Amino acid sequence: MSALRLAVPGAPMGAAEVAALRDAVRRADLDAEVLAILLAAGTAFGGPLASDDEASAAFVELLLAIRETPKPVVALVEGDAAAAGATLAAAADLVLCTAPAQFRPVPGAGDAPPVGTVLLARRIGEGRTLALLLTGGALDAQQGQQVGLVSGFAPGGTGEIVVSAVLAELERRG
Repeated sequence: MSALRLAVPGAPMGAAEVAALRDAVRRADLDAEVLAILLAAGTAFGGPLASDDEASAAFVELLLAIRETPKPVVALVEGDAAAAGATLAAAADLVLCTAPAQFRPVPGAGDAPPVGTVLLARRIGEGRTLALLLTGGALDAQQGQQVGLVSGFAPGGTGEIVVSAVLAELERRG
């Protein structure tokens, strides 16, 4: 058994990229060889969705696929998780990140998907979520860990080491 690593698309997250990620999560859910699903990206973990109904619909379907799979979904955030990226991280079962990680539900003038507000509020509380949304604020990795969004934190450049340790523990527990 192993973990399936899926690349999170950059910004803007268009319908085709989101649908491909959704389909990959669904396939992994059905694959008996896949123990866990790892969502990872480079310096930008997702970003704003493309401003069309098709991208929004595919994104909601992606979030449902992540929440419905019985397999652990692990997000590795090593940079900025803005808008849909922050929502995607909040949907994961475990969020691992490195020091430069930032979670921004609203990137400047961008919009957070409404369903993301609910997922984020379930993770960090309604008051904190509203404060971030209304002020355009962000959480860094340590703040994210303090409020329950981040499951594991590592100094910059060691994210893969933390992921390997977590995935090994998941495999050990079978």
